Amino acid sequence: MQDMRDFRGLLHTAIEKDLFNDPVALLFSGGTDSLTVLWTLLDLGARVTCYTFQLEHKISNDSRVSQIAACAWNVPLELIIIPHQNTKDLACDIRSLIYSMGSSRKTHVECVWPFTFLSEKIKERQVWTGLNADDLFGSSKSMAIRYGKDVSGFEHARKKLLNDPSTSGWKFINNICGQRGAELNSP
Repeated sequence: MQDMRDFRGLLHTAIEKDLFNDPVALLFSGGTDSLTVLWTLLDLGARVTCYTFQLEHKISNDSRVSQIAACAWNVPLELIIIPHQNTKDLACDIRSLIYSMGSSRKTHVECVWPFTFLSEKIKERQVWTGLNADDLFGSSKSMAIRYGKDVSGFEHARKKLLNDPSTSGWKFINNICGQRGAELNSP
């Protein structure tokens, strides 16, 4: 494995090879993963617009933090408000999503549902994200609980996650982006 002391250089290489010269979108929570991608995109001179969401009647920590971070880095932020739905309409939307994804897995539904609203607002052809960073590093809570003392089990499970295109809803979010002619990227 390449020397991780040059993490910045590794990110530059991973992003630069796929970066368009056009303005790009960044799916942005304001957390470590999306901030790291933002900083790298800015360092490479990309013109970035960040996109985040919140539910109509609930201001989330992610939307609050993303607004603060976008302001601090002087980057435009599009806050997409997901409208409140009555239970019947929400159930109908979720059933439709499950049918179109071909998956009723809870994490797929939770991760993908907001992108059905977000994707309509993204104007850029290229969409960047820090999605799946937890899978790459195996830093999720469930991985720590299951494999905290089992190094080989941890490596096997991490590689399995990385090779599964449905992990964190990646292939479903990628399909949503693709349907509107956008390319989803994650370093």
